[in-house]
Amino acid sequence: MRWLLDEIKALQGGGLFRSLKRIDSKEVINFCSNDYLGLSQDLRVIRGAVEAAQRYGAGNGSARLISGNCPLHEELEAALAAFKGAGAALLFNSGYHANIGVIPALAGEGDLIFSDELNHASIIDGCRLSKAQTVIYRHKDVGHLEDLLKKNPLPSRERVAEGRVRVIITESVFSMEGDLAPLEDLKSLAKKQGALLYVDEAHAVGVFGERGEGRVGRNPPEYLVTMGTLGKAFGSYGAFVTGSQALKDYLINKARSFIFTTALPPATVGASLVALTLIQSEPERRQRLWENIRWIQKILLTDQGYSPIFSIGSMRVGSAEKVMALSQQLLEEGIYLQGIRPPTVPEGTSRLRLTASALHTEVHLEKLAEKLKKHAINFEKGR
Repeated sequence: MRWLLDEIKALQGGGLFRSLKRIDSKEVINFCSNDYLGLSQDLRVIRGAVEAAQRYGAGNGSARLISGNCPLHEELEAALAAFKGAGAALLFNSGYHANIGVIPALAGEGDLIFSDELNHASIIDGCRLSKAQTVIYRHKDVGHLEDLLKKNPLPSRERVAEGRVRVIITESVFSMEGDLAPLEDLKSLAKKQGALLYVDEAHAVGVFGERGEGRVGRNPPEYLVTMGTLGKAFGSYGAFVTGSQALKDYLINKARSFIFTTALPPATVGASLVALTLIQSEPERRQRLWENIRWIQKILLTDQGYSPIFSIGSMRVGSAEKVMALSQQLLEEGIYLQGIRPPTVPEGTSRLRLTASALHTEVHLEKLAEKLKKHAINFEKGR
């Protein structure tokens, strides 16, 4: 298949070829992980995984609707629903599984989806799979979104009674830029326009909120559906969707990525149960994380710092080739700071994506500052 080799060569020539990194020969400081609270390394979380596997086995052997349902799944769902102040929660195998399953279940052919232009790839794919008409609104531009909603008052097939006519979709914390969606304005607009609001809180759960519940807050209205992940601040793996009990019942019957997927293994569920307890009972983890975020702000001389994600954009670093060369150089100097390129981000916007963790120490941050200064990477100098 010569065309495969040609495609690979083209990717290599444009600085877009990807390969898996394995770092086991030297110590590096990880500044590109989404393990925001460091829970993946917590011995209590690890013990929760081990004990769950010992009790229930390494896997469930089937989808939950066949024979894969486990008491741990139901226990975690009940705990997550209480955590979010929602009627119910449903587990998915990843944030990607959730978005490509829930979005097509909520909207179909003849319906309308309004999606932020910088939404994650999994949201984009969920919109495509839904076959609904997808209208893109400018990033965080609520005025533009309202104009689009007014221009598209009803889909060709009216389903007002089912509450699925129009769906607004946004990330809560945008995964590449690190900025925040105007959730209160979006909630007001969704209520005013009679639309459903779907919020991807993958990078917000565990990080924001008094108890780590995210930016949406507790006791969300019926028109708001929230997705959160277990593989970031929770330090485990998987995802969940919260809403009403009716929504959960509906998704169990309609979300294909739930129906046709082997259930999450007991170990990951057991780990997530412990992580959920620690997120709520140890707010000092979030405090340390935000202290580190403010420190990185000073290092980069930027007013960014809305979240643990810092985007060092193309104007400050260069082309995809330069971004990846700089990423490799930093890795060799002990700083693991991954480059991000198309198609993950739009053409011409390759960047280094830096993330903070509660595990970062003063020594780690001082070394980061030293290496970034060496390579003249900061915002003040426009690099």
